[in-house]
Amino acid sequence: HDRVQQAAYSLIADEQKKAVHLQIGRLLLSNTPDADRAEKIFEIVNHLNLAKNLITDQTEKDQLAELNLLAGKKAKASAAYQPAYSYLKVGIDLLHEDSWQQQYDLTLVLYTETAEAAYLCGEFVQTEQLVEVVLQHARTLLDKVNVYEVKIEAYKAQNKLLDAVKTGFVVMKLLGVRFPRKPNKSHRLCGLLTTKLVLAGKQIEDLINLPGMTDPYKFAVLRITGRIVSPAHFVFPELLPLFAFKMLQLSVKHGNAPMSAFYYAGYGFILCAWGEINTGYRFGRLRLGLLERLNVKEFKGEALVSVSVNITHWKEHV
Repeated sequence: HDRVQQAAYSLIADEQKKAVHLQIGRLLLSNTPDADRAEKIFEIVNHLNLAKNLITDQTEKDQLAELNLLAGKKAKASAAYQPAYSYLKVGIDLLHEDSWQQQYDLTLVLYTETAEAAYLCGEFVQTEQLVEVVLQHARTLLDKVNVYEVKIEAYKAQNKLLDAVKTGFVVMKLLGVRFPRKPNKSHRLCGLLTTKLVLAGKQIEDLINLPGMTDPYKFAVLRITGRIVSPAHFVFPELLPLFAFKMLQLSVKHGNAPMSAFYYAGYGFILCAWGEINTGYRFGRLRLGLLERLNVKEFKGEALVSVSVNITHWKEHV
């Protein structure tokens, strides 16, 4: 009974409680199979965190940092952002001062996850600080992409839409993709013609059978562009057709990714608006079919809404 546990706990001297928590945490950890660790992660970590100052071995500290990472990611997935932020910060505190050299992968993921949790909690100053640490220490451009996405989302959360789009442009330039800052009719016409050439000889419905995208740089371009589409709608609306053209071309040339479906529908909407309703409608159906094929549940609701709002009404009676 809870009261029995409380009574037993009250009998422990304050100076001994941390040691008891450490012993309990270690016992729980050693007696929990790896397959069950995620289920019991909060119970294990809560005990060990209360006694973290008693842990002197760096290997055990690194292990506890990994456990806090697991707890933080699980809490964040449940929209418990403040607890997630707390767990992840403890994980960073447990790292050795030269962890970027000794524990690079763990340190990279911890800082990136903590930056995201910070922005989700509205802690934008801390987000910026954590992002800058990653940008200074990350070894490759691909290692920086995730934290650039966090930076963009933090700008969007603060309604700094222009900063979000500009950050996206910086990343895409590093990834080898550029867009004109002041696109005109000739840019749009060129993009449309290039897209039609890429699609020449291909059946729209067959695009669902393209292989999966394996080039991590092209995949990163799709992700970054997806992050800035919504703010660009307000600050650079003339760029939206160019986004759709370029990302569709990348998908057809390099394979499908979950975000490819978004740009198939974007291209379909453009075609409908420019009078090619039957073809645009087929691209809208392609988007829904691709997401169903890839089983990407997180995009399904948004896909149904966007296709219904932007494409379906051109072809189907209300």
